[in-house]
Amino acid sequence: MNLNMMITRLFPSLLLPFVFSGPANGQDTILTINKAVESAYERNSVLQQLRAALRQEEQSWRTETGIGSPEISYFREGIRTGPEDLFDEQRIAISQEIDFPLTIMYRLKAVKQSVLSLEYQVKALERQIKTEVKSNYIEVIYALYLQESRQRQMEIATDLYNAVYTRFEIGMATGVDLTNAELQMEQAKNDLDESEWILHRARYTLFYSMGLPGEEQLYTIEFSDTLRAENEIFIERDYIP
Repeated sequence: MNLNMMITRLFPSLLLPFVFSGPANGQDTILTINKAVESAYERNSVLQQLRAALRQEEQSWRTETGIGSPEISYFREGIRTGPEDLFDEQRIAISQEIDFPLTIMYRLKAVKQSVLSLEYQVKALERQIKTEVKSNYIEVIYALYLQESRQRQMEIATDLYNAVYTRFEIGMATGVDLTNAELQMEQAKNDLDESEWILHRARYTLFYSMGLPGEEQLYTIEFSDTLRAENEIFIERDYIP
């Protein structure tokens, strides 16, 4: 096999990991920024604890009204000497404790302040999570663009090498020209490998910030291309081998 045929077969072999990384059942999962943020909210244990504490505090006013539960008392007075005798006196009393209104007001005010404090904590943590997830998501989109660009670069470098090799065989190019073309193709391959690593790192940084467990970090997950959202174009490839 001559060198030209070897180079021609080299580039298609580089694409095999990407071709076979597609979904077997043909059903893709589009992960939008909003879905990523919602997943991060749902899987963040600290946020869920704060939300639970907030819900509990919002209902705590019911026990801080200063109105106690009614108590029923039953009294019987007298001496019963026989089954037919009745007590001289029977009384039923209902009592209920109520705090001083000013005390109740201050107590409810404290509950309100506690609720506001928890609300601010929840919102602050949500903003922090949202910012982190969006930043990581954009890094994934950038990595996809970068890899697409590097693939085109590899195609061009391969075509250039094949053209120079053909010219070299018929004596229209020198060995230096061929060596330069080979170096360009090798550099393009290195750049493509680097872009794969960048995408791999970006994906799993995003998944980690989402709290996505390992078994759900699927190769079939696709990402909505926010830079082309107005045209409703989606990134439809998952390039991680």
